[in-house]
Amino acid sequence: MTTKLTQQLDDLWAKLKQAPTIARLDQQSLTPISSPSPDNKLIVVIPVGMIGSGKTTVAKYFLDKHFLMAYEDMLISSFHGGTYDYKIPLQQQYLAAMREVAAYWLGQGFSVVADSTNHTRRRRLDVINRLAEVHGREFICVLGVVMPKREAAFHAAIRIQHDHRDYATERWKRVAAEHEAEYEPVTEDEPFDFVLHLPDVFD
Repeated sequence: MTTKLTQQLDDLWAKLKQAPTIARLDQQSLTPISSPSPDNKLIVVIPVGMIGSGKTTVAKYFLDKHFLMAYEDMLISSFHGGTYDYKIPLQQQYLAAMREVAAYWLGQGFSVVADSTNHTRRRRLDVINRLAEVHGREFICVLGVVMPKREAAFHAAIRIQHDHRDYATERWKRVAAEHEAEYEPVTEDEPFDFVLHLPDVFD
């Protein structure tokens, strides 16, 4: 994690700790919030970005703060014998499984990170709407963390360099191009409580 990225996240964390309606953020272990309320909200973190943009790095920052994580890629691997083998016909089922894992942990009183690309408005709304069903929308603080975006080929190269998952280079290039074509920037009318646009951590 770069110094610039860490500083941005640390600044955000400091602001969250000062918010009077956020559940305590200074616990030193995984301690559930037994009675979330509008005055004691749980946090939902939704990273937004292309493949190879640093979303999981951000998610791990919050894991260090004792959040729990619903990680779409790990769920996909678990469904296919431990191998990341993305099946396009199962896309909606993968996303639904990720939402349900996040909903489970939220229901148990933990703040959560929904780690997926979340690169379209529909995907983000589906996450927020499902998690709002657990305790009620007023019981959660929804944080969008928008990763820096470059051209598709750049993100494909990052993915191939750091974790190619036994996929051919051309396949990752195709996936990145598809995500770029689908990508919808976060807009002001989306139901986030906070949106943090991270600096270009690739500089």
